[in-house]
Amino acid sequence: MTDRPRPADHWLPRPPALQQNPELALLAVLHTTLETLVLSLVAFYPHLATLDPPPDRETLAAHRLMVSAWHFQHRLTRYCRDLAARGAPPVPNPDDTLF
Repeated sequence: MTDRPRPADHWLPRPPALQQNPELALLAVLHTTLETLVLSLVAFYPHLATLDPPPDRETLAAHRLMVSAWHFQHRLTRYCRDLAARGAPPVPNPDDTLF
């Protein structure tokens, strides 16, 4: 048996996070769906993986869709980060420690 690299799943919500913010489950599915969309577009339109401008209207439309998916993924990531920050316990201030 060979060791295959595990998918990057460090961003998947864990049970404690889901308990506090159950919407993270669907947001993770949406994020994965958008990533799959981008990979599928590049597979179907290999020209999207180059720096050259899209050669035709159809590829240009695919490029715009891909860029929109990236922007939406970025917004999802930022929203999930904000949720995590909101639920994080406050950082104790050492000056407030009672002796």
